[in-house]
Amino acid sequence: ILTKFSTLNSEWLLFGRGEMYKVKQPNLFAPNEIKEETPAKAFIEKKKQVDEEIAAVKKQNERNKMFPLQSPKNTNIERVVIFYSNQTFVDYNPS
Repeated sequence: ILTKFSTLNSEWLLFGRGEMYKVKQPNLFAPNEIKEETPAKAFIEKKKQVDEEIAAVKKQNERNKMFPLQSPKNTNIERVVIFYSNQTFVDYNPS
């Protein structure tokens, strides 16, 4: 039995003394409380961090809408160059 159920306390099994388990089992019926070491706490912290990053990006996007890039008047595109990940490129000249 002890081989199959390694968490059982042999003292409890043989003599009825002490706790049933070697390691204290969490109380599943305790009020929902997130402890430091739980994955739920880590998830909530990560979600909070991601939400803050999203808010920062949205704020930056709003700033960019207020100050859009503007090309000078009376100018034309002279050339477009596209660089590829395999170290090649294509050069377009709209003439």
